[in-house]
Amino acid sequence: MEKELLSMAQQFTGLPMEDLIGGPLNASAKANAAMALTQTKFLLETCFNRVERALTDKEKEEYKKKYGKDADSSVRHTSYAPVMIEMSLERGVLTPTTDKDGKPTTEIRNFTTSFNLPLLTIIPVNSLGVNNVDISFEMEVKSSFSETESESKETESRGEGSFESKLGWGPLSVSIKGSASYSSRGNHPKLAY
Repeated sequence: MEKELLSMAQQFTGLPMEDLIGGPLNASAKANAAMALTQTKFLLETCFNRVERALTDKEKEEYKKKYGKDADSSVRHTSYAPVMIEMSLERGVLTPTTDKDGKPTTEIRNFTTSFNLPLLTIIPVNSLGVNNVDISFEMEVKSSFSETESESKETESRGEGSFESKLGWGPLSVSIKGSASYSSRGNHPKLAY
């Protein structure tokens, strides 16, 4: 009866390890890429104006060198200009002055400071991203077997023999006696797992 016992490594050989461990890693990488793409698209649409113009003669020559054909009218130069906002800050400043009688005094004067800045600088930028991925993998072995066979064989052989012979007559006679014995014992254990 021939039985075989599978080792733990042999029990894992049929599993798609690439999918079990690589699947979650690929999903996290795709999630990071999708978040970055969405954020970039939002910033380009919200914080920048798309500016298109016809190609200059120099750009047409570069296009022909690069692609080996003339640029048609549909090929346009595209760039992005930041959306600028004007901000004004008004603040009160104490300034020295004199009153009607000529005495030194102070008064609060309002000053306005105006400046332009890109909209991008005041919009909060998300820093969403997958920084850490923990993959937990458990496997439960549902079928496994172990069989132990033990067979012991003990043999014993024994043999004995004797003989006696007498030859002769009267005063001349010969007598021969002999015996032989044989004994053998063996133990042959056999274990199979």
